[in-house]
Amino acid sequence: EEALRKDGEQALTRTKALLADKVEPVEIRLEEGSPAELILSVAQEEHPDFILMGARGKGQVEELFLGSVSQRVLTHAACPVLIINGPLTDIKKILIAIQSQDDVQKVKQFLAKHPFHPQTEITLLSVVPIPSSLFRGGISETEEKIKQALESTETFLDHAVSQLKDCYDSVKGYVGLGAPANTILEQASITEPDLLVMGMHHPSTIT
Repeated sequence: EEALRKDGEQALTRTKALLADKVEPVEIRLEEGSPAELILSVAQEEHPDFILMGARGKGQVEELFLGSVSQRVLTHAACPVLIINGPLTDIKKILIAIQSQDDVQKVKQFLAKHPFHPQTEITLLSVVPIPSSLFRGGISETEEKIKQALESTETFLDHAVSQLKDCYDSVKGYVGLGAPANTILEQASITEPDLLVMGMHHPSTIT
């Protein structure tokens, strides 16, 4: 236990030194207990604009543990949560997955604080899923339903883009079709964003 505390203190000291010439002031805290609960507790005390946390595991057990911590913080935090799963360079391109006007408002509130460079390229992605219920009624009826869903989503995205252009100049929309998770990952592989932003469909969460 003492060794873990020393490791924690050393990690905090190194991190503070790295941030010294970029962020000021930097306060460090070393707490003992459940990681997720402590992160949420400190966030309630400090009222941060967002929570920044890592998501790196060396083994299956560690990955499972870190995944559960990230998931709990993402789900229950009252502010945006940024999960870093690898080295982060300059943020020049951002992919934001949205599904509702509520998502748009939360993203707009976050971007209105101008956390990124004004020239950052922002792509809004909204996915039209294809549930099995769409296939009831035959192929022609299915095609018509998909067409209507795509048109509705395109209108929604156009409106979202116009709202977010108040914050950043380079904002565009893209409509995806298929399984949401796979479509988001596919679009991320195509656009190669520096940051992926998506909601958790929780009353106060944008991640």
